[in-house]
Amino acid sequence: LAGSAAAGGPMELDKRPGMNRSVIQLWRESRTPGSRAGKLRSEADSILRGL
Repeated sequence: LAGSAAAGGPMELDKRPGMNRSVIQLWRESRTPGSRAGKLRSEADSILRGL
């Protein structure tokens, strides 16, 4: 999910049935350099790469 969200962006997320708006907001915040969400996102990315 995280990989497809990163590739598709907010518009792609909007099309997902039942997708929570707060998830889209978090995604947008994660694109802001230095934000806490951005740090969490990079941690999640590294975890996903390790799977």
